[in-house]
Amino acid sequence: MITGLVFFGTSREVKNDKGEGKEFALERYSSWLQEYLVNRRYWGALKKCVVDHQVCTRHSSQDSSIKHLQGGCCKPPPYCGFRPIENNLTWVWEPPNSGPPSLERDCITWSNDHDKRCLDCGTCKAAYIENSLSNWYYKATTLFCVSLVLLVFSPCISRDDRGFKAP
Repeated sequence: MITGLVFFGTSREVKNDKGEGKEFALERYSSWLQEYLVNRRYWGALKKCVVDHQVCTRHSSQDSSIKHLQGGCCKPPPYCGFRPIENNLTWVWEPPNSGPPSLERDCITWSNDHDKRCLDCGTCKAAYIENSLSNWYYKATTLFCVSLVLLVFSPCISRDDRGFKAP
């Protein structure tokens, strides 16, 4: 249990800071996290889940637990320079007239198709890692609090009705 607490309690710090200040940059995360969470073997199923649950068509105010995924998977990265245009109550993104200012893979991969969006982008994978780290952090905090309560009250639990300690 202590090992679990240490692992989950420090998992928030596994990120490294190699990023360039981009909103979601895959390079900011350790290679272990990248391989473990967004490897080729599982990424196809994760993309299908994002499409099936219509993450990109939900409004951010409805479900705050997917805000990272919406930011990284449902709109082009900010450094691409795309402009949002409302089209029948949905947003489409138009590249600048001069073309994307960056020829990074994410800018080229972007699509206005709701089943594609930026699901193959590094920003989407980074958003998924960030979402997972946030979930791990809250689970670790809960586990720590429950463990602390059990540790504090364990002497009370181990007594029998007559006040003697159990063997």
